[in-house]
Amino acid sequence: MKKNKRILFILTNPKTIINFYDVLLEKISVKYEVHILTDKSKMIKNIERLDYKFHYYDVATENYFEFFKMNYSIYKTIKTVKPNLVIGFTIRNTIFGNLISHHLNIQTISPIVGLGMLFQSKEIVYRIARLLLPSALRKTSHVFFYNHDDMDLFLSKKLINNNSYSKINGSGVNIEKFKPVRSNNQKKITFLLIARLLYDKGIKEYYEAAKIVLKKHPNVRFQILGPFQEQNLRSNTITRGTIKNWEKEEVIEYIGCADDVRPFIAKSDCIVLPSYREGLSNVLMEGGSMAKPLLASNVPGCKELIIDNFNGYKFKSKSAIALAESCFNFLNLSKKERIQMENNSRSLIIKSFDRNSSVKLFVQKINYVLK
Repeated sequence: MKKNKRILFILTNPKTIINFYDVLLEKISVKYEVHILTDKSKMIKNIERLDYKFHYYDVATENYFEFFKMNYSIYKTIKTVKPNLVIGFTIRNTIFGNLISHHLNIQTISPIVGLGMLFQSKEIVYRIARLLLPSALRKTSHVFFYNHDDMDLFLSKKLINNNSYSKINGSGVNIEKFKPVRSNNQKKITFLLIARLLYDKGIKEYYEAAKIVLKKHPNVRFQILGPFQEQNLRSNTITRGTIKNWEKEEVIEYIGCADDVRPFIAKSDCIVLPSYREGLSNVLMEGGSMAKPLLASNVPGCKELIIDNFNGYKFKSKSAIALAESCFNFLNLSKKERIQMENNSRSLIIKSFDRNSSVKLFVQKINYVLK
């Protein structure tokens, strides 16, 4: 089949091609020529072998020269590829991908995958992003929101005016890939937090809650799985030294980072995410799909995935005490109640967060925009 139209996806981390957008890209590539602009330094084995055309940029840190270089590479790639549609994932890619595309009269679709500290931080990069966002979204063909709170916030701030917009359940989860695995009957109950090592993921609160819980339940384990983020703002970055100190105190067990999180989820008893805000948490969807009870902050992007006392517990954001109480609630469950919560977690994900449903809506909109 001849592919007359091209779509450029801007993805900061190429691992998301496999982890979150595998089904979407597979469906899109049947009809369209798929180009991907991403960070070459994060490429992993076999991704480049996929049947897509890859282009690369250097992701900027706080260095303004690197920031200019990154945006120039976005401009150069768009000029070279001449796509019919550009889709930027993450706020930064959305803003600059859109502004450049609209300048070149190229259509865009804008998935708001998460806001992070966009409307809370006083850092200069976030201030600039807030100034540019209305212009970036003014001409976009469609905006996808991953939760109602983000959608309501953008409407209240008049960031999307009369543009086409809708809500989808994030990237969804591959329920066949993330299946329940029988526990190996570990002696220690294991809580697992999977996240980039940033303060706004609630990792400090997790550490403080662990200290509270371990005083009453010394035979419990608190693990962290995820990469360090040296390229992020220093004020939001947890250092290797901090993690080493927590390990020396025997409070936290840092188990590194992994391309495939399933073996670690399988060995855990409960997935924890004390994040300050998400688009729609992939970690919670994956944990729930593998029949793990969930503990998470009662914030947008997390609260949608938990029904209290059904598949887990929600707790007040930025509160180590509230997180510790949720841990105690989980530890006080009987074996029968825990098994029921595990089953509930899996059934909730299958019912509402199957990846195929989200992909279907995304593909329909792409076809509509490019018809």
